[in-house]
Amino acid sequence: MKDLSQSYDLRLTIFATFYRVGFDLHDLTPYEKQRMEILQLYPYLKNGEIWQDIKEELEDTNVRPTLDDRHWMETSIEEALEQTEKAVHNQSLFSHDMKSKEQDELDNYFTTIRLKNQAATKGPVSKGKSSKKK
Repeated sequence: MKDLSQSYDLRLTIFATFYRVGFDLHDLTPYEKQRMEILQLYPYLKNGEIWQDIKEELEDTNVRPTLDDRHWMETSIEEALEQTEKAVHNQSLFSHDMKSKEQDELDNYFTTIRLKNQAATKGPVSKGKSSKKK
């Protein structure tokens, strides 16, 4: 059972599920958006994997494809690589957003601590009696 579960590609099942329910990214955290980016690209990435496997198998068996077939194969692999690069770029943007939000929260937290500390050290403002001369 363990061998079967390790050989089964769960990415397809996960993609199919989200394909049916939708890839709504509006209420997700940046971390979740990073994950969804890869899920959305699954068909392109899988297509690239398949073409790369075919290319390697042809090279291993010393079979040379026709020029048109080779062009088709290399174009498909290049498109998958471009999609991967695009996904990496988008994920880096999501990562930057996460870090920025975390830093803002941290800054706000420390600002709150500083304000509480300042208020505690000043103590209550006492109104002294003023002596006015007439």
